[in-house]
Amino acid sequence: MYINLYKKNLDNSDETKQQITTTGEEQYKTAEETVKIKQTELQQQERRW
Repeated sequence: MYINLYKKNLDNSDETKQQITTTGEEQYKTAEETVKIKQTELQQQERRW
């Protein structure tokens, strides 16, 4: 039984890797957008001073 489960996991490993890569890229893009937003906010605050 355990061997069959292990084989199934091996079969899905490429799919899993793809999911991990995708979520990693999404997180990076989200972080990049957050940085841009924060930079814009800071620039607007500097203009007010």
